[in-house]
Amino acid sequence: PFELMCPAGTVVIGATTRSAALEVKSPSGQRSSHDYLVVPLTLKCSSILNSEDASAIQTVTGAGESLGNASEKPFGCPKGNVAFGVKGRSGDFIDAIALGCRRN
Repeated sequence: PFELMCPAGTVVIGATTRSAALEVKSPSGQRSSHDYLVVPLTLKCSSILNSEDASAIQTVTGAGESLGNASEKPFGCPKGNVAFGVKGRSGDFIDAIALGCRRN
């Protein structure tokens, strides 16, 4: 578990996740490749009044190192919207994450 927060007076307006393929071996010895989310998660934060001003955007990055083969998946709320919820899916690994957005 971890906690990642924007600075005081700002809200989340987007995020960047990274994903990479990982080879896993089942208990029966069968190998397969799965895409999974890898650290670090990066939040895009902005003050509510300046959420559309690029100079007001700050990033907050969680702990961890990205794998060399990871690809970035940026997501931003539409202009004038802020993130209000996080949804995800996991099994052995986190393999999906999404932000819900709503009007500011």
